[in-house]
Amino acid sequence: MGELDEALKLAERLAQGNRPDYAFVYAGDACRAAGDYDKAIEYYRRVLAVEATPDRTVEQMERNTKRARANIIGIETFERLDLTKVPNGVYYGDGVGFAGNVRVKIVVSSGKIASVEVVEHQEKQYYSSIVDIPRQIVEKQSLKEVDAVSSATATSEAIVNATAKALSEAIENERDKTTKSTRPTRASERKNR
Repeated sequence: MGELDEALKLAERLAQGNRPDYAFVYAGDACRAAGDYDKAIEYYRRVLAVEATPDRTVEQMERNTKRARANIIGIETFERLDLTKVPNGVYYGDGVGFAGNVRVKIVVSSGKIASVEVVEHQEKQYYSSIVDIPRQIVEKQSLKEVDAVSSATATSEAIVNATAKALSEAIENERDKTTKSTRPTRASERKNR
């Protein structure tokens, strides 16, 4: 039995206690780190299904709920992200870190990710994730299989999620421009009659 199986068993036991949101978010993180994105999404969705109890208020669960939502969107986004369709430019994205918002700046040049930089964050114990995760993204030219920094998983995920979101929005904006420029105007429609 592998480490992931052991981690998931432990998470299931911990979920029986008074903090299932923590157990499920960390189980999702373990699955994501192992590359099992479908199972990670399952666990993140379980976080969203946890209801407040007298000893766990909605406010106390809010951080894990935000992280779970952001991680689901991040995984779904980078799974279908085609980097070859990202136009050259500078893009910004935001992700949910451990202590708050994490903002990244991404430069795309010649069809490649030229740089990723964390330009704003509120993290206190981010260890090397602020530098290491952007470096991995540039080296791998991908958001898949980026290894989270130990003890800074939430910060690592926030950087990946923010990058995925920014690049995905860049593709959408380019697609919108192309669609608008090829759509006939009323004047051209009248001319062609």
